[in-house]
Amino acid sequence: EVYEYLTDYEDDDEEEEEEEEVETVDVEELENVVKACTSGTRKVFQYIHEIVTALAGVIEYQEMALKMFLQAALCADALEVSEESVSYEFFVQAFTLYEEVADTKTQLRLLPLMIGTVQKTCGFGQDNYETLCTKVTQYAARLLKKPDQCKMVYSCSHLFWDDVTDLPKKPQKIDSSSGSSTLAGLTGGGGDKTDVFGDGKRSLECLQKSLRIADACVASSSHVSLFIEILNRYIFFFDKGCEKVTAQYVSGLIALINEHLGQMDEDFDPNIKTNLEAFYKSTIEHVKAKAKLNPEKYANIDL
Repeated sequence: EVYEYLTDYEDDDEEEEEEEEVETVDVEELENVVKACTSGTRKVFQYIHEIVTALAGVIEYQEMALKMFLQAALCADALEVSEESVSYEFFVQAFTLYEEVADTKTQLRLLPLMIGTVQKTCGFGQDNYETLCTKVTQYAARLLKKPDQCKMVYSCSHLFWDDVTDLPKKPQKIDSSSGSSTLAGLTGGGGDKTDVFGDGKRSLECLQKSLRIADACVASSSHVSLFIEILNRYIFFFDKGCEKVTAQYVSGLIALINEHLGQMDEDFDPNIKTNLEAFYKSTIEHVKAKAKLNPEKYANIDL
């Protein structure tokens, strides 16, 4: 016990000495250390850029290189290296590789990853972030098959509006008062971060566009399933407080789905019809459960 007491006492003395040493560190010296670390981090990312660029030159490894560019962009964004320019450059390289991909299946496999990576960023200013979102949305609208276009476009709706309560630590990106901007290509110049979290107007535009694409899929009989998937997105934005997605939009889409389900004839595949009806029923039950928790908010939705 005496030994433990003496040991603890000596440790306390050492801690006090360490604290005194920290207090005597020169502030200017600390600033120089921080600058040196930042410069070193930038050099690391430059080295990564060179390696992945070399990898991208080999056709067999282009998909891997694209994924590495996206991962590097996310890391640079999280570390806030060189005021977002490094992260932006990695995105440019990833997008350039994507445009060189000729295989539509590969594009469809990579695009969700690109959308998710852009959405996860938190260090971009308004101009650069909006440019990246616009470019990814353009890629989604250019996919070969209409059902794929529809799914990717409605996925892009989440780029322009995020739920603040689900992501409390994520900085704001888009100024909702700015409206839609025409951005031709990756030429963003950076911008000041705003206090407004999202742009509901742009999200609604994505949802409406995906709805028009789904309506053109009648020949493939996949339109009803797409309608229900889009309905789930409408419900998400409505529930999370996106003012542009109103009860009127949700009710209108529910009525449209009811109409198309009623028009399914006997020649329609019974298994697909059963799955669609089950999917739609669970969606409606979800809305009813939400309505019980917040009857005032859901009062104007016609089920």
